[in-house]
Amino acid sequence: MNLKNSSVGIFADGTVGAQIVSFLLDADPKNISFICIIEKDGNPVWDVLQLKSFNADKIIFHKDLSSEKMQSLKVDVGFLCWWPYIVKEDTLSIAERFVVNTHPSYLPFCRGKDPNFWAIAHQEPFGVTLHTVNLKIDAGDILAQREIPVTWQDNGKTLYEQSLKEMVSLFKKTYFPIINGELTPKKQPDGGSFHYRKELEAASEIDLDKTYSGRELLNLLRARTFKPHPAAWFEDGGKRYNVTVEITEDD
Repeated sequence: MNLKNSSVGIFADGTVGAQIVSFLLDADPKNISFICIIEKDGNPVWDVLQLKSFNADKIIFHKDLSSEKMQSLKVDVGFLCWWPYIVKEDTLSIAERFVVNTHPSYLPFCRGKDPNFWAIAHQEPFGVTLHTVNLKIDAGDILAQREIPVTWQDNGKTLYEQSLKEMVSLFKKTYFPIINGELTPKKQPDGGSFHYRKELEAASEIDLDKTYSGRELLNLLRARTFKPHPAAWFEDGGKRYNVTVEITEDD
């Protein structure tokens, strides 16, 4: 199947969204039907759109997305490029084929929030995935993914930063195969894991009266080492203490 000249709609945010939009406006500008962003001020995606002189009539702001507006945004393929909002049925309905999400985990592992933490803390595979979107969170079929090896020197921050780079790289490699129908979505394997943001705080607590293996404790500490964000923590004598760790390889 060859679906060249497919119309494409983009929902983009953050550094990853900006880099992907920059790539698309150089590589395939004629097929971009619209680009949806959250706001102008301090938004790297907006800066790219201005730098590339993208047609203002094709820029949509998230606050202006009504159900009626969504019904007019018909495209062949939609892409959520580091998009922070959970999509609803009216968003999925814009795409004739499917909407694709950029997710910073190696699905089906670490679905949901904070995959860089859970991959280390629970010793699960880590990576980035492009998957089709349905009404369940991070549950769609996989189009492409890339595993990121985790070493002892990694922490929550280094994994997050690697996921940004690898997601942009994977998107660039697979964008044309996706829109041209050369990649067939594959059902996610059974198993894996899912986590909500509300789980993170409790999972980051060090119980001073609990027995940990050295591996378990170090993994917890480095998983939550992501300055300036909160760290692993414990309480003693009515006071709360934060703990980070740095692991270096002995030369």
